[in-house]
Parts: sequence; structure tokens; C-alpha cells
Amino acid sequence: MTEATGSFEDPMQPNSVKEGDVLQASLADALGADFEVLRPLGGGATSHVYLAREITLRRLVAVKVLRKDVGENETARARFEREAHAAAGIRHPNVPAIHRIGRTASGLPFMVQEFIEGRTLADRMEAMGALGPQETRRIVGELAAALSASHARGVIHRDVRPDNVLIEQNTERAFLMDFGTAAVRETGAESGARLTRAGESVGDPLYASPEQVRGEKVTPQADVYSVGVLAYEMLTLSNPYGSRSQGELLSAHLGSEPKEIPWRAIGNDQALGEIVRRCLNKEPSRRPTAEELRRALSSGGSATHDTGHGREGDILATFPKLAESFARMRRGRGYRLTAAYGFVAVPALAFAYYILAPWSGVEWLHQAVVIAVLSGFPVVMIGSWLYGFTERGGQKPEQTSTGTHVRWMRIVGVVLVLLLAGAAGFVLLR
Repeated sequence: MTEATGSFEDPMQPNSVKEGDVLQASLADALGADFEVLRPLGGGATSHVYLAREITLRRLVAVKVLRKDVGENETARARFEREAHAAAGIRHPNVPAIHRIGRTASGLPFMVQEFIEGRTLADRMEAMGALGPQETRRIVGELAAALSASHARGVIHRDVRPDNVLIEQNTERAFLMDFGTAAVRETGAESGARLTRAGESVGDPLYASPEQVRGEKVTPQADVYSVGVLAYEMLTLSNPYGSRSQGELLSAHLGSEPKEIPWRAIGNDQALGEIVRRCLNKEPSRRPTAEELRRALSSGGSATHDTGHGREGDILATFPKLAESFARMRRGRGYRLTAAYGFVAVPALAFAYYILAPWSGVEWLHQAVVIAVLSGFPVVMIGSWLYGFTERGGQKPEQTSTGTHVRWMRIVGVVLVLLLAGAAGFVLLR
């Protein structure tokens, strides 16, 4: 039985049993005769969690109380109470309900919330391995729904990770837990309640958005990025950048493109891969909102405003390798490179035809320009197929489901470039 706030350290270690007994007694006094504190459930870096029974309603509840060492800091106490008030304002089936807020006699804040019997997503992945695309869709969709409700209340979670997701034992429903690092957006009367200073990064760096890593002002889109990292991990049991250390991963959050989700992990659900990729966009404005993400996952589509690719997706789903190649071409923005090439090629051909062609003695230059332009077109097209071209310039070829597939694509691409360029030169020189 695991309480809903994540994977906890045991607050009742041998060297703290006496302190735990005192805290439990203090908590029982603060709760009064309406509650019976049963036993500790666990704890974390900031709080202890106890299982209690609400006697009049005959229901189990979880009581979360700030740790004594943390509670000595007034900012920590204020942040904890803000968590409770923020979570209490979110009415959603994927967010546990808050029943009561208070303080013990020693001034430690606590909150009484809905008890969820289950285990964290982190524990589930450790025990059962990667999740399939259908289950990933369901869980991430429920988290997106919870975040949509949270963002509508002006609350940013800032710490979406497997330890903060609880899967209910009987229903398999996902709950988003622990709004302790949530930041109330600076609007209206709430502007004075923002306790996270500029430049302070809050949340787990493994799931932090680029703007969180930089210590910039965080928006709801930071939660969407974290969901993207989480979804990738659910499918592959690895992070989107293949980083082996926290330092590498922080650097990757800022400047690296996420790896392709292996075909064996995603099957025919290419739309899910597209959703994850959009969530991981470095630019917050280019990520879907939590509500757009929820709708896309529930409908089986991708998180985009463009609905003109549905038929194409259906056709290509029959040919997975071809679908994977076309998807990579779209991600590489090859169409932009082709358009840019056209802006250069058309004036070059016009120059060769109207300026160089009438001149005697420069036929070789005229032919060279035409050959270069015509042979350059397949080079650009195939290059954009094999390589990604983003705002940061050319990128290395993306890894697909198998390394062999990528190598053969490169070989075929080089052969096609040589054949097409040679054919253009042969025709023009005849």
C-alpha cells in the first residue's frame, strides 16, 4: 500500500523513531477526535505522510505534515501551505481531493487529503518494465487532463515525474501528486504569493524543461515538456537524449534534439511519437497546451492544429519503415531547405540562360551552372531525407528502430545522389 505522494523514504528510521512518535502524537492532537492516526505511510525530503481514519465518515485519509527540520524555514512553511491551497482548488478525478488544512501545536503545517491505494509509476516501471503505447496514451492523457485543470486555476506543477504519479490499485487510474513546488502565476492578487525567486530552478532536473534549467520564468508549457520526457521514459525506460549523467542530460535539455522512439516501443502508433516529439520542443510556444495534449491523446491523433495528414498517416501505417522516413523528413524541415534552394536555383538558371548562353566562348561556364543547379536539387532533397535541418543548422542522422536501417538509407542516398548528378551532367554535355 503506497500513499499518493510518490516514492518515499521511511520517516521512522531507528534514529528518528522517538521524533516520529512525538510528531504522530502532535498530529493526532491537532486533528482532534474526528481522526485517528493509524501509522506512518512514508516520507520524503520535505514531509512525512501518515495514514489516518476519519471516524465520522468512516474513510481512510492521508495526512501530509512538513518535516521539523524543513518547517523551521518560513518560506518552506508558506510553500507547503500554498501547495495545499492550490491543490484544494483543483477539482479533478486525476488529482486527489484536499479535505483539511491546519498546523500542529509546534507550528508545522499539515493537510488531510484523499487516500489512494496503489503504487507510483516509478515503482510500476521498475517492476514491470516499459509500458505499451496504448497504456502510455491512457496514463499520459490522464496526466494531461489533470494539468489542464491545474493550469486553468493558474497553478503550474513544475515537478512532473514518475515518483509524483500514482496508479490506483483497483481502477488503474493515474493521479498527479505533490503540488509542493507548484508556482502560482504572477497575476492579480496572486503576484505576491510567488515564492520561487527568479533564477531558482525547482523540480527534478531529469524532467526539467529548458527554461527551468536556465532558471527563467516558468509557464504551464514547462509541465508539458516534463510530460514529454516522462512519456518517452514510459515507452523506452530511458531518457530522450541517451544521456548517462545528470550533467549531460541538463546540457541535452538545452541544446540537443530528442532521439527517435524505437519502432519496437511504439508499434503502429506513429501519432503518439509525434505527440511526444512536440512536447519536447525547446521553444515553449511550439509545444501543445495540456488541453491540446489531452484531446490529442484521447482522440488518437497528434497534438497539432493541422488536421490535413490523417489520410496520409492511414496509408503509411501499412508501411512502417516508409512512414518513419517521411516523419523524419518532416522533422528535419527539408521542405524549408528545398524552398530556400529554389530561391537560389531559379535566379541561377535565369542568369545562365539569359546572360551566359548568348556569350561565345563561355559555353563551359553555362553548362557548369546548369549542371550544378540541376544536380544540386536531388542532393538537397536526399540530404534533407538523411539529415535534419533545424534552427540550429544541420543535425546528425536520427537513429530509427534499427541501426542497419539507417546505414542502408545513407548508402542508398549517396548512390542516388551520384546517379542523378551523373545523369544530369551526361544529358547536358551530349
